[in-house]
Amino acid sequence: MKNYIYFRANEDYDRIVECYKIGHTTHIGRADIDHVEFEMSRGKFIKVIELINCSGEHAFSILQKELDTYKIKLNVRADFYEKITLNLFEDVFRKYDIKYNIIN
Repeated sequence: MKNYIYFRANEDYDRIVECYKIGHTTHIGRADIDHVEFEMSRGKFIKVIELINCSGEHAFSILQKELDTYKIKLNVRADFYEKITLNLFEDVFRKYDIKYNIIN
């Protein structure tokens, strides 16, 4: 089973604060349908990362811990982060020796 981490942008949330939603899934094609919770309008994938040696849940929990200072509280359950995190995830994955391929 493949595992993915993704960064999603959404114009609705950008009006409030510029941010990306970070999430994980095992089927990126379904994520575009299944993982649109808390989005008033459909967002778009900015970056999709296929994980090689780590589950999506584990990689996501590491990202949540390491990027906590960049988390944006929007009174919803989804995980939104400052856009700078798009440039930081590779350092986090390198630190934990998480192997990956960037899909887009």
